[in-house]
Amino acid sequence: VGESCAAYLWTHPASTLLLGAPGAGKTTLLRDVIRLLSDRHGRRVCVVDDRQEIAACLDAAFLAHHLAMNGQSYAPYTGILQEETAETISCVGQIGKDGMKETDREILKIMLEH
Repeated sequence: VGESCAAYLWTHPASTLLLGAPGAGKTTLLRDVIRLLSDRHGRRVCVVDDRQEIAACLDAAFLAHHLAMNGQSYAPYTGILQEETAETISCVGQIGKDGMKETDREILKIMLEH
């Protein structure tokens, strides 16, 4: 899907709105499209990350790297972290699916009113 979206955006440049249900993969698709456009066409891609989902992922990665370099790590049951990776991913998925429904409704309501 990322390939198709990147190809379309390359041939039809414009502002683009990406809509989908919570947990549908919008952020993942956006990352793929950014990477494809940047790598294949040497373009700088501007992303307005108003909910800071992408920035939050980078912050977490930098923090994890810093902890690892200092011999530390996150402990299970710190925040939403669980004993197993799959359980942690499930928690994140639940937040994305269930926790963002109302936020997404509000965003759409505001967008449709203007």
